[in-house]
Amino acid sequence: MIPKSIKGKFLLLTSIFIFLGVWAPALFLFKQFRENFKERATVLIDAELEVIKGKLIDCMSSSSNKDVQALIQKMVEDNFFDVVRIHDEKGIVRFGTEKGQIGKKIEDVSPLKGNHEETKIVLLKDKGLFSAHTTIENKPICQNCHNTEKKVLAYLDVESKLTFAERNFFTGTVHTIMLGFVLAILLFIALYYSFNALIDKPVKRLENAFDELEKMNFNVQLPEDKKDEMGSLNLHFNRTVTKLKLSNKKIEELHFEQLQHADKLATLGELTSEIAHEINNPTAIISSRADYLALECEDNDNLKPFAQDLEVILKQTERISKITSNVLRYGRKLKTEFTQLKLADSLEQSLKMVELRIKKHNIELVKEIIDEDKFIYADQLQLEQLFVNLINNAIDASETGKKIVIRTYQNDKNKIIFEIKDEGSGMSEEVRKDIFSPFFTTKSEKKGTGLGLYIVKNICDNLGAEIKCSSVSGKGSSFKVTFNIIEES
Repeated sequence: MIPKSIKGKFLLLTSIFIFLGVWAPALFLFKQFRENFKERATVLIDAELEVIKGKLIDCMSSSSNKDVQALIQKMVEDNFFDVVRIHDEKGIVRFGTEKGQIGKKIEDVSPLKGNHEETKIVLLKDKGLFSAHTTIENKPICQNCHNTEKKVLAYLDVESKLTFAERNFFTGTVHTIMLGFVLAILLFIALYYSFNALIDKPVKRLENAFDELEKMNFNVQLPEDKKDEMGSLNLHFNRTVTKLKLSNKKIEELHFEQLQHADKLATLGELTSEIAHEINNPTAIISSRADYLALECEDNDNLKPFAQDLEVILKQTERISKITSNVLRYGRKLKTEFTQLKLADSLEQSLKMVELRIKKHNIELVKEIIDEDKFIYADQLQLEQLFVNLINNAIDASETGKKIVIRTYQNDKNKIIFEIKDEGSGMSEEVRKDIFSPFFTTKSEKKGTGLGLYIVKNICDNLGAEIKCSSVSGKGSSFKVTFNIIEES
């Protein structure tokens, strides 16, 4: 199973590389050395066995000397072998350098177990010697004295102790393997602690620092004393935190200023609603008295010269009443309620709220209202607030005497589009990307809060509508809001 952490993967790969780089070559060399040593020793022993058998045949064929016991004793003295035995087909030792073994069974005295009728050369590491066994064939020269039907005259069994150099070789190979094992462990431990000190601990420290930063703790700092990659990473982290700290401070200051401004606007809205409500009372009295005098003008010839003036008074008081009603209606905090609405009716109602600003700025308003009977599903106040903010935004962007075009039309996807175009200064691409961000504005502090288009975007999201802006610097801007059409129920 592959570990998920970098540390686990590193240790796994380290173990694999240590095995492949240290253990595998050491084991291969260890095996190869031993095989080469055994093969070389086997060749030498086999050659020495042939020498012994040749000397035995020469000894037996000689008429002057047939003392086999003396011959094998001399071979030991000449350091051919340490122990030499000759036994018959029944396994009885007939000649040997160890006189106490003569007459005994070969199985009882030879360290080489198993079938003694086969030629064998075996390394007995536990006893520190080579043991060899071979046959003495009945060659033609031997058949003068021996039965010609026998193929084997006797069996030769020898022992050769490992020399000091050979024993050191075997001990050295074992020590080499042990040393390789120890070096592999030391290398693993060194890499483990190096990884912890150079990578794991700095990464965990950086991870903890990010956790603190996520908790808005901008006082977290990392050590910059090291000049390696981790030190450079810590340096960049500390610089980033410092910038975030300064930016957060500026945001908090700006947010506080905007909250103060919003609170002032809310207070001003409440005062405006109260003033509008108070204006309604004297306006109603003026309207009723003027209406009474207008009726008197019909029967009283003395009042007839004032009939036209009374008509002007009645119209202006009616206009005052409408203005205060719109102010009260727009400023009233009501519960959000989604219903089926005619988009054209809501637009007309919104235009009444801003008609004074349009006239004041001497702006030509062009209306192209198509499909006036189309319904959408929306909240009345939010929809009017959307229209009012977009129209006010177009007025602020336009110069005196310019034109604003408002259109509504249906596209081929069963959607109705509200579009407003102005002939203002327009926007650059960089500015256009940020217009829906909160508190972003290109207007002066007295004119803009940076919340108008942000609120419009949120209202569009609430209503399931889509808003797009296109603008060319110096040629004006256009906003399109696409609504879903619903069937009247």
